[in-house]
Amino acid sequence: MGGQTQWTRRARLDRHIAAVDRSAIANSYARYLELGRFHGTEDTVIGIDAPIVIPNASGMREVDKLAHVKYGRYHAGCYPASRERSYWRRTTGLSRELRNRGFQHGDQMPARSTGRFQIEVHPHAASVQLHGLDRIVKYKRGTLAIRRAGLARLRTLMLERLPRLIPSLPIPGLPDIPEAGASKPRPT
Repeated sequence: MGGQTQWTRRARLDRHIAAVDRSAIANSYARYLELGRFHGTEDTVIGIDAPIVIPNASGMREVDKLAHVKYGRYHAGCYPASRERSYWRRTTGLSRELRNRGFQHGDQMPARSTGRFQIEVHPHAASVQLHGLDRIVKYKRGTLAIRRAGLARLRTLMLERLPRLIPSLPIPGLPDIPEAGASKPRPT
C-alpha cells in the first residue's frame, strides 16, 4: 500500500501554486490511516512519501545526505528534513498514529518479513532504480503538455517493466491521463 501525501503547506494544483488548507492535509493523512484500518491485513507494508522519522533539530538527516550522494546525479535527491521545517509534527504524527495502530517502522525489516510495517519511500529514486533511468521522469512542472508527456512516459515504463521484475509486480491498469485540467489527480 502506498500513497502521496501533501506534507508541505503548499502543493501544485493545476497551473498555479495554491495554499493547501489544514483540512486537505489532514484528509491526506486520514487516507493512510483508513488504508491501514480497512485494507491492512496482518502482513501489510504502508509506503509513505514523506519524512516519518526526523531526529535532527536542524540540517539534513543522514538518509537525506545518502539519497543525495546516491541519487543526486539522477535529479532524484530528496528535500532535507529537520525539526526546523513546519511539516515535521504532521509527518511524524502520522507515523506515530500508524505505530499506535500496529504499524512498526520497517527500517530494519528483513526481506519478506511478516507483520505490519510503515516505511518512508522515495519514488523518484525508486523509479530511477527500477527502470534503469539516467534521470528522473519529470511530470510535476511545466505546461500541461510537458506534464502529460512525462506521465505518459512513466506510465509506459510502469506497465512494461514492473510486470517483468522478479518478483513480478503486475499492473492491472492505470487511470487515463486527463486531456485538460490538472495532469495528475487532485487529492479528494
